[in-house]
Amino acid sequence: MNEPFVVGQLYSRNDLYRIIGVPGERQGGIWNTGYTIYNNDIFIFANINTAGSTGHNYDNKFIDDRLFQWFSKNNHSLKTPSIQKMINPSGNIYIFTRENIKSKFTYNGKGIVKEAHNQKPVKIIWKLNN
Repeated sequence: MNEPFVVGQLYSRNDLYRIIGVPGERQGGIWNTGYTIYNNDIFIFANINTAGSTGHNYDNKFIDDRLFQWFSKNNHSLKTPSIQKMINPSGNIYIFTRENIKSKFTYNGKGIVKEAHNQKPVKIIWKLNN
């Protein structure tokens, strides 16, 4: 997949469905959680300084303009298949963030794992290629 998103631009999940061609029957559900895999690409949806729809408020934050600290779902470990796919991806990893649960997500660029900490939840430091 070519670069379908513009760094700094705002996107709703519906925008993503349209841009990458997610069929109606595959929309919603897992897309409404913090991350999902679609066609070998991983989409990370991170809230910053606000609780998500599940009520969890993780310490997601930008360390600088190229590094982003992110936490997985509470019950995941480094051995969880989705976390393994982030560490050893077969596609792209797209990082989206927002500071208000009612806001659209800002696209921050493609990410690669710089550090992965074996804790619950898993802590990953993403290097952003933006």
